[in-house]
Amino acid sequence: MTKGCYLYCRQAGLQVLKMLFFSFSFFFLLAEISLHTHT
Repeated sequence: MTKGCYLYCRQAGLQVLKMLFFSFSFFFLLAEISLHTHT
């Protein structure tokens, strides 16, 4: 495994993690809002 491939894979992994984190926080925010509006 070359260094360039490793850097590329690591960058792609970071992008995926970032997307997962943002979608999770967005989902959490929606859940919070729906909970507050229902009560």
